[in-house]
Amino acid sequence: MQWVLHFAVVCFAGLLGGCTAPADHPSLKDADLPPLIQAHRFVYRGTALDGYLLSPDGEKLAWIGPFLMRSSLFVRDNRTGEVRRYRTAAGGFQWTPDGRRLLYSSDPSGAENSHVYMIDLAQAQAEPVDLTPYDGIQARIHQIMSDSAHVLVYHNRRDKKLRDLYRIDLDTGRETLVAQNPGDAISPITTHEGRVQGWQRSRDVLRPPEERQQPLVVRRPVLLKQPGETFTVLATRRDRTLVWALSSRGRDRVALVAAHPTLGWEKVVFEDPKVDVTRVVMSHVTGDPLIAYAQPGYPRHEILDPALRTDLKALLKAQGDDPFGIEIVSTDNAEKRLIVLIYTSAQHRYYLVDRSSRS
Repeated sequence: MQWVLHFAVVCFAGLLGGCTAPADHPSLKDADLPPLIQAHRFVYRGTALDGYLLSPDGEKLAWIGPFLMRSSLFVRDNRTGEVRRYRTAAGGFQWTPDGRRLLYSSDPSGAENSHVYMIDLAQAQAEPVDLTPYDGIQARIHQIMSDSAHVLVYHNRRDKKLRDLYRIDLDTGRETLVAQNPGDAISPITTHEGRVQGWQRSRDVLRPPEERQQPLVVRRPVLLKQPGETFTVLATRRDRTLVWALSSRGRDRVALVAAHPTLGWEKVVFEDPKVDVTRVVMSHVTGDPLIAYAQPGYPRHEILDPALRTDLKALLKAQGDDPFGIEIVSTDNAEKRLIVLIYTSAQHRYYLVDRSSRS
């Protein structure tokens, strides 16, 4: 048996490393062939890294990474370089505004009963704490409060068919009912401060007209679109003089435009000569567009913000002439530190960009 195992290991190693041999078929000897990708790139080797998320102040970085062939949560202090590991592989975690805690939803039982968990990074030996330790419930994070000491969650402990809204004190774990589901609602609607404005109802429930919020195209009739046209508002400029939108009005492709909210005129900011603009990344600091994307074949990007273009110039130049894509994965609140993904058809690379030092 031992020699069989040894033979299998040798064969497997050969498969992983035998991708560098040149083609020996006569018809391929002079062909201009692309480089082969080694087989081990398609095999999970316990080295997957994903989910990079900067804390709001940019001082910490969290991500999912490997430990003993299993995924764990890692947190690095960007000032000291210290890295801590936590025994959870949950994705979709969120920072509290003060950068002290991480919150996430997870279903370790596999029974589709997710709970809300917290890791308090102020504790040296912190372990995930279940903030909703009730059997058979489904809990989700609704909103992390701006005071960093509370979180709004909704779960179905009172009635398995309905989800109510609760406030949890992160220091004590105490839970308080904030709003009870009226019986036909999907999720609560709250302000930035966490005040309940109402509930999002299911589609089969007709709400009275006086309770409906009129959309922009009703309040601003000049922004009405014709059948077959696209006009999707992305954001309003901070001074409220313009709205940013994806529009196909008067053209055969969707473009990024700046439109006047009352007069209705629009100016093209970015368009592709062949296809629609599919997506735009907006700045949460200025409210203006940062990057626009189109898909004429290989994904095309256009950095629209001059300051961002300058700060990323060295990184983009280092990629050479081959086509590549770029994504802003995460930022701090001031957008001074960024996690930037550079990807090609063969690989993904993540960079921590400090815009202050352009490093």
